[in-house]
Amino acid sequence: MTQKAAWGTAKLEDFKRRIFHVIEKAEDFSAVNFTGVVFPGPISFGHFTAERPRGDIKFIAATFSGDAWFNNATLGSDAYFNNATFSGDVNFENAIFNRAWFQNADFRGEANFNHAIFNREANFNRAKFFNYAWFLNAIFSHDSDDGGKARFENATFSVLANFNSATFSGDADFKNATFSGDANFYRATFSRVADLSCSPGTSKTSSDIVLAHDAFGQVLFEDATFDGKAIFTNRKFTQPSMRTRLSSPCGLSWVL
Repeated sequence: MTQKAAWGTAKLEDFKRRIFHVIEKAEDFSAVNFTGVVFPGPISFGHFTAERPRGDIKFIAATFSGDAWFNNATLGSDAYFNNATFSGDVNFENAIFNRAWFQNADFRGEANFNHAIFNREANFNRAKFFNYAWFLNAIFSHDSDDGGKARFENATFSVLANFNSATFSGDADFKNATFSGDANFYRATFSRVADLSCSPGTSKTSSDIVLAHDAFGQVLFEDATFDGKAIFTNRKFTQPSMRTRLSSPCGLSWVL
């Protein structure tokens, strides 16, 4: 527990005012740096707009002790949330990112990225989602000519990974991701390579089904579209209720 956890209302509100002052006074294309900052209570970042700031935004190793709202925010040039901890719910619904970095981030409450737009790179490698992870209608690599990827390599989804109607305009990398709960890719569109493979030798032996990181629980790909190579090497489908009706162009390459 930090000293900030004992702050009263007046001190918390003064802290927020100082945070928002930093954002509002940021010069064009200068970085806003909250690296290592502990945010002791609920906080909304509606101050992030297309007009300000336009430089990098850094929340590296920051701790959000309460709920955090970034919905409808435009998050600068690059947004860094590497090693950040979200103890409550976090809302990025309708947020617009240029490049987003969430490597090793911990999402302990619900994570809402519904309708978010990632124009270039979106990196969630080794991120841990301990609760619901929502990416409904999210758009990845919107500026697909940039070559940006949606990266979820070695990410962990403990409850629900919901990518219903998500669009992956660049490569989608879910290699070695763990899906302990349901995975929903209903009507998702994969325009390039979709890698949902696993490294060999990761199974757990048991008389019962045990969800290792190479296994899907209940997974839905109904009406998903794969325009490029779909790679499921070493991935196990353990639930008999899995639905696999897919839409795909001629010449689709499956790697199983």
